[in-house]
Amino acid sequence: MQMGMKGGGVIIAGTATRDAEFKEIGDKKTPVAELSLAVNARGEESKYVNIKAFGDALANYAKHIKKGDSVAAAGYIETRTYQEKTYNDLNCQWLNFVGKTANRQADPQQGTPDDEYEDLYTPDGELPF
Repeated sequence: MQMGMKGGGVIIAGTATRDAEFKEIGDKKTPVAELSLAVNARGEESKYVNIKAFGDALANYAKHIKKGDSVAAAGYIETRTYQEKTYNDLNCQWLNFVGKTANRQADPQQGTPDDEYEDLYTPDGELPF
């Protein structure tokens, strides 16, 4: 994997607390998927990170994330305050399923995230590079 992130980027992994929500915003109808991850270290209380994945590729991939899925994401943390509470949002640059959810069975009605990238795979299942 290769990402063009400069200093200050973070990678997080956690459990989706709800199904991803997909929408289009602005005059240009920019696709965005929003979800939330519960992240914790051993013995610590969970912290929650809201993730916003902008653009066709990320948003279309993210919309397949369901509550309980294990997800890893990379990007930049943006902190905001709303009604005297502080929220940590991740402006997502990269996103992927991890663990058991990465291999879950496809729902025939919805397909899997990999269906959209099927042409990247060679017949033997390997990536072409």
